[in-house]
Amino acid sequence: MTAPFPSTEDHIYYIANSIAQYYIERTNWSTWHFWDYYRRLPLLRDEATGTERAQAVSAAQSWCATAPYGSCVDIALQTTTALRHALYRVPELQHYASHVRTLARAGSANQNDLTHCITALLANSFCVVIDFSCNHEAMMIPLGGSVTSMPYHNMHGDEFRDQLRYLELPGGARTIQRVPANPRDATFFHEHDEASLIHMINVRLANELENAPGDIPVPKTKSVKFQTYLDEPPRYIPWVQFNGRPFATTLRMKIDFANRKVLMQVPYRDWLRLEENRYLLQEARNVGIFERVNNAACNLVVFLTRPRHRSPIRQQLDVMARIGVEHDLDEDQLLRMVDSIYEERGPP
Repeated sequence: MTAPFPSTEDHIYYIANSIAQYYIERTNWSTWHFWDYYRRLPLLRDEATGTERAQAVSAAQSWCATAPYGSCVDIALQTTTALRHALYRVPELQHYASHVRTLARAGSANQNDLTHCITALLANSFCVVIDFSCNHEAMMIPLGGSVTSMPYHNMHGDEFRDQLRYLELPGGARTIQRVPANPRDATFFHEHDEASLIHMINVRLANELENAPGDIPVPKTKSVKFQTYLDEPPRYIPWVQFNGRPFATTLRMKIDFANRKVLMQVPYRDWLRLEENRYLLQEARNVGIFERVNNAACNLVVFLTRPRHRSPIRQQLDVMARIGVEHDLDEDQLLRMVDSIYEERGPP
């Protein structure tokens, strides 16, 4: 039996954090998987205009097709529903269920396009946020206050933190503001319905193009992240403790269509350089895919300049696959990502 909570806020945070932990253990943020799903849907033809357009897809359809991989939209819609249901099951917290929202923001103060989505409970004196992109745990913010996320690294090894503020706007509405390193680039989160979020984030990102060398339009680079439990607390990468064990983001993938390459990032000093994994480090060096970023991270890069069954691509992908499986990326998933580059770019 759960001990009594010191306050309503503590009880709500406990529930939200349990949901955050449940989903971050079981889902992986990905822009590749929903792109792959959307590109395989047959286009609808408008007979009146002779044009073709993408099908409208519900969040349930998308999640059913791609789970446990999902965009920020897919995952936030799951955690929003889960938090509402969990609060409604507690009689004294039922009225808070109606305060749970799915919110989204633009990438910067100068952009209109929505880029990120979160779950938030907006109460009178506090809010609770579930946002896997910047924090593995739920975040509690008092009205007028702020919280700083756990650090996270980009693919260049640079460290960042997000600051979120809970504000009351003129007129009494309350919202969350993200304040990046440059305060002038602060953005506000706003509520949007499910269909709008799918269209304005998932569909837009799935259809984004960039130019490869020779001005050839190709899909923009896609990404996937994996989280796993570690045997020992790491020294160089951000982590949290779940169930008495260290838990961290330990693998990132970049699927780069323009440059015909797949990039895998894993912890360097905290994993690949450990004594029990040094044979994998040596093999990565031997096949020419190892790039050290810093103490925290290293990149494994394969340029798909030949068919994947040819040398040295076959040997390079074999090493990458054996490293990936240690971080819950199975070989079939990796090869699907690799094959999507060949499918979009044609034979090298």
